[in-house]
Amino acid sequence: MKVYKKDFLLSIVMMGMMGTPMEAFAMEAAAQEAIVWQGNVLSPYCFDEINPLENPPEPILKTAITTCQKNGAKIDSDGWVNMDYPEGGYTSYKVISHDKNAYLVETEVSGGGSGRFSNVMKVNVDGDELKLVKRYSRGDRCNGGVHSAEFQDGKVYISYNITPADFYWVAYEKKGEEAGNQGLEGSAQSCFAFARYEEGEGLISVELNPNAIEDDSWGESRFPAQKCFNNLFANQIKKTTHLSKEEFKEFVGNVMSACKINVSKGKS
Repeated sequence: MKVYKKDFLLSIVMMGMMGTPMEAFAMEAAAQEAIVWQGNVLSPYCFDEINPLENPPEPILKTAITTCQKNGAKIDSDGWVNMDYPEGGYTSYKVISHDKNAYLVETEVSGGGSGRFSNVMKVNVDGDELKLVKRYSRGDRCNGGVHSAEFQDGKVYISYNITPADFYWVAYEKKGEEAGNQGLEGSAQSCFAFARYEEGEGLISVELNPNAIEDDSWGESRFPAQKCFNNLFANQIKKTTHLSKEEFKEFVGNVMSACKINVSKGKS
């Protein structure tokens, strides 16, 4: 289900816009399995109730399972619980870890258009209610969509897709600034890397996507700094695609200088 441009999944959760460490999640890692309620697989529709595509004015913290439970959910070989919408699109979830009635889940939703919105949530099943404990920021494919989420050694790890336009504010953790007037491409199909976050530590590493510049004539023809960026990117992936937080920051600094990208107020 998760196949983006050039078949490379990249992501970054904004975790309070990239710089906020995730709070502790005290549960033991468990085998991935669907949530079962009253002997039936919990419908993905229930996650739509507490995680709607259009953000409500006030957070929806719980929903009655009796009002959202639907039959017909299918579980694929990767553990995703899927249901289609009658009008087109789909909704799905995957259990990452759980302890009794507490679950860490990844969700993905498409309303039928090109967008595929994903995020990670902590929820509890309390009797006939599904309760939201924590929701991490949601993204659409390369614009902050979830690449992977894990629970290891008592900590949550989440990786999110990033585009060239995100590199600066990920590297420098500047949620209120962005690289120059979008002189770099930032579309939901421009998956150039994924950034990995560790609970309590923030950004720990970034993996560059060597396939991203195989044919980027689209980006180079539309964004003034993209060709320069791609040249430096190509040189970097010849050396290594895996960068520590410090190495990524150094690479981005070199890009900013060589490509003459200014920093201006932007994302908030």
